[in-house]
Amino acid sequence: MQSHAYITVPISYVNAANRLIETSEVIRDSMSIADQQSLHARLRSDIDSVKWFDLGDER
Repeated sequence: MQSHAYITVPISYVNAANRLIETSEVIRDSMSIADQQSLHARLRSDIDSVKWFDLGDER
């Protein structure tokens, strides 16, 4: 069983994380995977990591 450690962060951090997720998703989705495979994978990983920590779910 996984245990999640929760921290309290200011709402401004949550809002900033949400904006970064939204911007990153637009960039990721508009990129050619074949041309930008490395950056595409990094963006996907970063987005998933932030969402995993629930910072991207406070919309």
